[in-house]
Amino acid sequence: MRIRALVKRIIRQFIRDKRTLAMMFIAPLLILTLVNLVFSNNDYEPKIAVVSDQTMIINKFETADKAFTGYNTSKTAIDDLKDEKLDAMIEVQSQSATITLEGSNPTANKASMLTIEKALKKLNTHASEQSSIKT
Repeated sequence: MRIRALVKRIIRQFIRDKRTLAMMFIAPLLILTLVNLVFSNNDYEPKIAVVSDQTMIINKFETADKAFTGYNTSKTAIDDLKDEKLDAMIEVQSQSATITLEGSNPTANKASMLTIEKALKKLNTHASEQSSIKT
């Protein structure tokens, strides 16, 4: 009997104390909302320029991923990189390729490098399939 009366008294105190009720209901909702904002998975879509003399190379990169955009001169690509219109630039020459990152956003840098790696793997597997078909 005494326990029941004690429980009733504690429940009445909780109902009357608005601050405790707010801490019990509103604070967990606020914390869960902040955790959701931090851990939500918003994939970043990088913008990458491909600079080359050969339009065939530019077309291959553009078909590999929608993040790639072809540029004819490296000067315009560098200007867009400085203006933060692009996240990265690949300059393909005869036997080498140079990757230049914008550098101010680590998320954009990582997404750009992953996109470039995926595209290069895709292009390499496509090229090896083409060479095996020809032989």
